[in-house]
Amino acid sequence: MTPIVLILDDCRENQELVARMLKGLPGMEAVRTECFADAGVALAWCREHEPDLCVVDYHMPGMDGIEFIVEARRLPRFGGIPVIMITGSVEEGLQQRALAAGANDFLMRPVEVGEFRARTANALS
Repeated sequence: MTPIVLILDDCRENQELVARMLKGLPGMEAVRTECFADAGVALAWCREHEPDLCVVDYHMPGMDGIEFIVEARRLPRFGGIPVIMITGSVEEGLQQRALAAGANDFLMRPVEVGEFRARTANALS
């Protein structure tokens, strides 16, 4: 089965970068990505679908990444889905808030490719 990774980032370049880093993960022939620039649209998609992993940005217009995680965790099938937050924000306490909201992992931009690939492969295993 091909894992589905939801990528939520309002920057198209960041979506494409994450999708590229997901290609050829160890032990996986392919990974399917579903990219969203709007957290509300991504949340609506999650009501009908079940990703195997979510990679979420923090700063976005409207609903931010933490608000998305809180709302997604309220969905019946979303409790066990791993969520990785990626951000360039140096806002104090952000990592703790993200983890408390339900993120399983937290990475700072710029993301080191090897570390990202190892963490996502672990989350998908």
